[in-house]
Amino acid sequence: MAPELAAAAIPVVIDPESNLPYSFDELGARLDNPALLRKAGVTIAFSVAGGGLHLSYNAGLALREGAGIAVANGLPYAEALKAITLNPAAIWGIGDRFGTLTAGADADIVIWDGDPLEPSSAPAVLLVQGREVSLTTRQTELRDRYVPARAEDALPPGYR
Repeated sequence: MAPELAAAAIPVVIDPESNLPYSFDELGARLDNPALLRKAGVTIAFSVAGGGLHLSYNAGLALREGAGIAVANGLPYAEALKAITLNPAAIWGIGDRFGTLTAGADADIVIWDGDPLEPSSAPAVLLVQGREVSLTTRQTELRDRYVPARAEDALPPGYR
């Protein structure tokens, strides 16, 4: 159906991790579907694992991981980035204001400590409406409060 979708200019929102048919509508799902759709000229965006934001504990991580899986299965890296930035904004009709780094557009910027599509990467700097936002959370405060100063301090008594 990819050529027909492209010819009709119908965008597809796809879960790159979904390759098992849970219903009749999902027969033929495969990990290279994002690459096949994009190669045919279909505009794609990614959904999160589980099919909805309410089913994901961290939609951002799920989207980045899904985009990385799509790249591993043939989708060009630049197209994966578009599928989590520019394409969703265009699909929902707000592409003139969001999803791109152009003058006059609204943009939040994340600078990563590694590849943004790699699950182990973390944000190093976050800018929202042009202002740097603290990355300190309750979890990082607890980590910093209770992390042992030395590795041997983490050992239980009797193991030192």
